[in-house]
Amino acid sequence: MVRTCCEPVLLYSWDVDLDDGSLVSGVSDDWRVVARQLDAVLRAAPSGARAVVRKVVLSLSGRGVYVDLGEIARASLGEGGVVWTSR
Repeated sequence: MVRTCCEPVLLYSWDVDLDDGSLVSGVSDDWRVVARQLDAVLRAAPSGARAVVRKVVLSLSGRGVYVDLGEIARASLGEGGVVWTSR
């Protein structure tokens, strides 16, 4: 996809709730990287860990914040591996 000079880059922000109140998070512009990172974190996490993936863009305000474009997927560790649910 071709972007114009002023169009923000689409990013994927992810958070894993480790079920003890702590979070593991990351951001990437490559969905494959996000999927690999989440898979590794969830497989190493305690039972009950859950992940959420959101589409975001960097705000053009210059303040270094993300604009949340909405949740696109959830993931958790099931008996056979990581189970994904798209939103």
